[in-house]
Amino acid sequence: MTTLIDAQGAGAGRCDAKCYDAQGPDCDCVCGGMNHGMGKAHATENTCQLAGTMLDQVKARGGFISEAIRQRELF
Repeated sequence: MTTLIDAQGAGAGRCDAKCYDAQGPDCDCVCGGMNHGMGKAHATENTCQLAGTMLDQVKARGGFISEAIRQRELF
């Protein structure tokens, strides 16, 4: 089972096959339903896009994102 998101701290939780392979409508996953029932490939794409958006937000607030991190494949 591949874990796509593993959050620690106040918003602790994970997004894994229980979410992206789900058949039912209920989801209490850390992804907020973004990957619910989407299948692994689509959920992986969603998660990569989310990570890119988060990196852009850090940079917009003046944070430093090295090119090594920016160019690294997440999966």
